[in-house]
Amino acid sequence: MMMKNGLYKMQVIEELLYQKTAQGLDWFFSVWWYWLPAGIGFLFRFGLLKYKIWDSEMRVKAILKDIGIVSGLTILWSSMNSAGLDDNAVVMLIILTFVYIFYGLVESCEDTGGTTESLLLIIKSVFVTMLSFQTMWGTLFGAVLTCVLAVLAYNVWFDVEKKTDLFEIIFLCIEAVGLSIYGEFHDIQGIGVLLFVFYEETAFFLLNYLVKEGAARYFGETEDY
Repeated sequence: MMMKNGLYKMQVIEELLYQKTAQGLDWFFSVWWYWLPAGIGFLFRFGLLKYKIWDSEMRVKAILKDIGIVSGLTILWSSMNSAGLDDNAVVMLIILTFVYIFYGLVESCEDTGGTTESLLLIIKSVFVTMLSFQTMWGTLFGAVLTCVLAVLAYNVWFDVEKKTDLFEIIFLCIEAVGLSIYGEFHDIQGIGVLLFVFYEETAFFLLNYLVKEGAARYFGETEDY
């Protein structure tokens, strides 16, 4: 009798696992439009890091760490913009954001020998990055301001700046506005924020890379990248 009960319980567990697995696969394939480009983008970003990080596990951790930082900052800025934070929390959030921006600027300068004379690189690292943490109207205003500053920097510092960098900044500003509008009208919250940021840092990472490469070829500046 006990053996029969045990076999019955095992059958119930197996059937339950089968149902849950089937439901999971159905859900996964129903949103292939999300996971396919996100997966390709993740693998592409993973491949790019092989020139800096040899160990595969460390590369995955580095990518997930960057995505986690951006997700955390996005959630915190969203909380400040919607519900509001006390003054100490706001100051701490601003400090954390600029530490992240400085970290990104240092990484960008590594590709140029550790220093840079490019104002566009600084504008991209500071102003374009800040667009990700603003409200829809803040993103729109920031994008216009960023494009104006980029055009001025290119015209004043034209012997140093590259057309590809100017084009990239304008493209990223338009993209940021589009994503901000999408996020506003779809009211993305909770786990949706994490999925949204993950998609930005994988699928859109690949898209932005390809757009920049295409622009560099068009402007004849491929040898500089």
